[in-house]
Amino acid sequence: MKTLSLTLIAFLTVVVFSSKSLADGELNKSDDLNSIRTIQLIEEDKSIDLSFNIFEKTHFKVVLFNENGEFMKVLDEGLHYANHYTYHINKRNLPQGNYVCFIETKHGVVSRFFEVKKRKSVQIIQVDYNVEKNELAIQCHFKAQDYVINLFKEDGSFLKTIYVQEQSGSGKVKIDVSECPCGDYFIHVETGFDIYSETVQLESTK
Repeated sequence: MKTLSLTLIAFLTVVVFSSKSLADGELNKSDDLNSIRTIQLIEEDKSIDLSFNIFEKTHFKVVLFNENGEFMKVLDEGLHYANHYTYHINKRNLPQGNYVCFIETKHGVVSRFFEVKKRKSVQIIQVDYNVEKNELAIQCHFKAQDYVINLFKEDGSFLKTIYVQEQSGSGKVKIDVSECPCGDYFIHVETGFDIYSETVQLESTK
């Protein structure tokens, strides 16, 4: 049933966004278009890479839809020269489900399907609070890189910044919070690409 549904969605979607070509009698839905060759869909844990070769100067459009036929985004559109093209799709920005990519040229339309499965919950930031030492120990579970730790009060007011250079998840960053009053705090860890957040509650040692 799912295969039938996706096939129907694919057909209907092609008709929708290629209505001009269809009206002109130019639509030729094929997996072997004159201008496109070696279409590859490479699936990795966190991403999808759609790549293909164009062998002539042509106008093409690359569009992403979900399994319900709802438009997601245009990955590219315009006049392109003969070349190799690759489009990177971040799975982390997509809900669980099935998706279809369409490539439309003047010769017709091709489609490629992929699935985003339910991701396992991974704790990126681990925060340990030592009440007696008034100390936070923060461990980040990602590859070795520079990152920044920002500490905020629960009202959003900024407290301090700690710069960490080329450290992996094997090490812990310790922060002295002896001068911080009791209450809830937000910890933001910023890399060059992402921001991760955690909360911690500081208690009185008295």
